[in-house]
Amino acid sequence: MLRIKVFNTTRGHAPFAEVAIKTSKLNVHKRIEAEQEGKKRIQWTDYILETPLTYDNKVKHLTMELTSNEARRPQNEFGVKMNISTKAVKKGCSLI
Repeated sequence: MLRIKVFNTTRGHAPFAEVAIKTSKLNVHKRIEAEQEGKKRIQWTDYILETPLTYDNKVKHLTMELTSNEARRPQNEFGVKMNISTKAVKKGCSLI
């Protein structure tokens, strides 16, 4: 018998990942629709590199109140954790 241990790293589902995926899809669709006129055969793969760059550098997240790249900085770590915890408690979730 195999001794495989399963570790669940989230409670339920991964809401941040789901939101990031949804936002990325919406941004790709917006870019395609904006450039659709006059062009044929636009592929979503044409935007796969620029969409995350825009998301990481320009979009301020409601929960963190920073862009992804700003939130990664060590000096912002405490503030990001506080914002996430505060908003999770308001919605009835707990990170602890």
